[in-house]
Amino acid sequence: MIKIKRCRSYITFFLEEPFRQLIEHGEVFTIRRYHRKQGLVEIRRRKTDRPVGLATVELVGFVKKENGSFVVVDENGKIISKLDKFVSRSGFDSLRDWIEAYLKFYKKPHNYFSFGRLYRVRLVKLWNTKI
Repeated sequence: MIKIKRCRSYITFFLEEPFRQLIEHGEVFTIRRYHRKQGLVEIRRRKTDRPVGLATVELVGFVKKENGSFVVVDENGKIISKLDKFVSRSGFDSLRDWIEAYLKFYKKPHNYFSFGRLYRVRLVKLWNTKI
């Protein structure tokens, strides 16, 4: 049996859609405004909640709006992919729903949406199955 130590870092999921995606499918792509720690982290619903499991977090790229569509770029600004590619694993029904949720959560006007970061979060272990 593998014994897993508690992590000092965590990722929170305030929004229901991405949280459900992670729990039910084991993976979610999430857009975050700020840089966050990568590697093994605890999963929480809120900062002060107890962890419900463990996940790995990996930076995919930076999200920006280019020529009317959202794209994912690397650190050099080279386009990796269109953001639409990740919608099916975001927990949202459409790119529009995903972007609107991001903008509502971070309370930023549309034209400031330039440097969000796209992360891939993979479920490692779920502790609390009564979620």
